[in-house]
Amino acid sequence: MEDIILLINEVKPDYTILLNISQVGTKEGNENILIKDIISKTPYTQHIIAGGLTNESIGQYKSEGMNNFLIGTILHNGLMLEEYKW
Repeated sequence: MEDIILLINEVKPDYTILLNISQVGTKEGNENILIKDIISKTPYTQHIIAGGLTNESIGQYKSEGMNNFLIGTILHNGLMLEEYKW
């Protein structure tokens, strides 16, 4: 994992997608220690959070200053809160 963090910090991409592939489509939330660790160690990129997002996990990430999400299931199933739609 440290190699990936080093690469992100060297390249400094505008955006980095943090996708928890095991959570895609599960609607179980996406708050985990690994994602938060990567976010804390890569300050030179904006993060796009993806995989298993729920309204609750989006709210939690937003309260922590995250505003970029790649969503699918909750949007397609009509479960996304109006406040998170744009």
